[in-house]
Amino acid sequence: MDQIEIQGLIFEAGIGAYDWERNILQRVEISLCIYTNTRKAGNSDQLIDAIDYFAIGEQIRVLLKDRHFQLIEAMADTIARQLLKIERVEKLRITVAKPGALRNARTVSVCLERSAADYL
Repeated sequence: MDQIEIQGLIFEAGIGAYDWERNILQRVEISLCIYTNTRKAGNSDQLIDAIDYFAIGEQIRVLLKDRHFQLIEAMADTIARQLLKIERVEKLRITVAKPGALRNARTVSVCLERSAADYL
């Protein structure tokens, strides 16, 4: 199966389980590996036959706007559920990282792999 990778989408989002985190936005970094069949898009060279990367970034931005997640696990699962509704997205791997979550670590991240069957 073909893969489309989107690395390092940066968003300011409501994330965190501690009281002091509830009223601030924090940086999260999201990377995706989308499993799909790219043959039709490769043959036609038309966006209508492809997965629109801009639209994916916009869906994530809208999904995170005005919402607070306590855990990056919940954020990743919510994004996966939404993106799997897109036609041609058969499966995906999503990594959500929260830089600075631990004082002595560059980042903390969670990586999920999901398909539409996981949400039936």
